[in-house]
Amino acid sequence: MKKITLFLVLFMLLSEFVSSQKNEVLLTIDNTEITKAEFERIYRKNNQNLLEDSDIKSPKEYLDLYIDFKLKVVEAMNLKMDTGRAFTEELAGYRKELAAPYLTDMNYDEALVKELYRRMTHEINASHILFLVSENATPEQEEAVLQKARQVKKEVLSGKDFNEAAVEYSEDPSAQNNHGNLGYFTAFQMVAPFENAAFSTPAGTLSEPVRTSFGYHLIKVNDIRENQGEIKVSHIMKMFPQGEENFDKTILKTEIDALYQKLMEGADFAELAKQHSDDKRSAVQGGEMPWFSSGRMIAEFSEPAFALKNTGDITEPVETAFGYHIIKKTGHRPVPPFEEVRHEIEERIKRDPERNNSSRKAFIAKLKEEYHFKVNQENFQKIKALTMNEIAGENLVLFTIGNQEFNLNDFQIFIQKENLSAGAYSDYFENWVDAEIIALEDSRLEEKYTDFRYLMQEYHDGLLLFNIMEEKIWNFAARDSAGLENFYRK
Repeated sequence: MKKITLFLVLFMLLSEFVSSQKNEVLLTIDNTEITKAEFERIYRKNNQNLLEDSDIKSPKEYLDLYIDFKLKVVEAMNLKMDTGRAFTEELAGYRKELAAPYLTDMNYDEALVKELYRRMTHEINASHILFLVSENATPEQEEAVLQKARQVKKEVLSGKDFNEAAVEYSEDPSAQNNHGNLGYFTAFQMVAPFENAAFSTPAGTLSEPVRTSFGYHLIKVNDIRENQGEIKVSHIMKMFPQGEENFDKTILKTEIDALYQKLMEGADFAELAKQHSDDKRSAVQGGEMPWFSSGRMIAEFSEPAFALKNTGDITEPVETAFGYHIIKKTGHRPVPPFEEVRHEIEERIKRDPERNNSSRKAFIAKLKEEYHFKVNQENFQKIKALTMNEIAGENLVLFTIGNQEFNLNDFQIFIQKENLSAGAYSDYFENWVDAEIIALEDSRLEEKYTDFRYLMQEYHDGLLLFNIMEEKIWNFAARDSAGLENFYRK
């Protein structure tokens, strides 16, 4: 028989349900104490959003149910059901899933989502000069490229025309034709470091050299404007001969002008596109093209298209590098409201390692400050250049978190656990530091976050309840064939 001790008169406890001290012990079952805060939380959680008012329990009614529940959980613990391998592994799996949201900076993530939406509402026209960095470049080679980028920036700031500098120095092949101009773009249309730099640089100014997976970029922001959204158009195209440079455009110009005149006289646009457009893919759809933003189409096409004011308006024949076009506006949609695209932005952040890593780095930086992280620079310099097949002479302390020291032996354990075998120690130092910081934070979640502690308690108790019910009732009933037979005879 378990001893159930109620502290204070039950009526007094329930009447002072909200105002009482949160850590006050409501009852004990054997040596397990249950606080008023724990009961209050579970009572409120399980009496909200019920379909029928009749399902709502009074505190007294729910306390009886809760005691019955806790009796079963304590009995399961007395039977050591919480020490078995299957139980501990299952609970650890749930904990890993539940801990994930706590091991990132939710405030930073929210700020990042809102910042990316702000960028989505704007478009930037920028030019760049690319200085390629080989994938296998040594630190010395990369430094040389960086210095070259800085030197070119000095030349531009001293008066050299950026367009001329792009033609002269850029290793982006398209710079020979576009002078480095990338046109208009918005969020998610460039690699993250490039986008971050562009949206952080005022119009008319030059960025610092920006490192991306391609190399270093100098970015000049030419213009910033509100995002015009997306439009849907149809077009009739007379295509220039592919692969030919010197050809007579006269016949094609005459043909496109004749088609435009027919449209002015009331001809059906879709029918003319089907019969005469050289863009066969869109011609079968009456010239219809997919939705696009201004940055997703060459400027010679997108600018006249976006200049159309009304649905149904058409352009005069326009020329691009691909041919002549007559463009008809068939739809327009602005940038959606924030709440409509919030989930999409969050998913795109998760799929983009460079953006996702920036969130993780911000979180780790905050933890380093909170836990007083400090690198032992003197000892780190001693092992910095060592490769992993070289052994340092002593077990050096490499950094501290609070009062806890992390030494070279700890580093080697991490390296073995991650199956790392090539490179220098310094290549993996930051990864090790990040892993230890995250591990420390993970170990303190129950202490730091009351909601997490209660959530883990619910999973713990729920698993034990299932296990004891399965063993003592369901499985027992299944084995009691005589009892089942008597039950069904009745």
